[in-house]
Amino acid sequence: MSPQLLYPVWQESYLAAMLEMNTTAQHAKITAAQDAIRGRMVTSNAGPEERQAIHDALNALKFLNR
Repeated sequence: MSPQLLYPVWQESYLAAMLEMNTTAQHAKITAAQDAIRGRMVTSNAGPEERQAIHDALNALKFLNR
């Protein structure tokens, strides 16, 4: 059973990156997730909750990409 996503437009790729165990594949998924998140930031009028979720997700991806 998959979790209910509030913002599936970008959270699906974010979760895929977070759950990937293969380092090479993870880096590609991190890039894809960052692109999806940035695309959402450009094309949407996100509310404060989504903006905070985006901020948190980008920070987590940055940390994971170290």
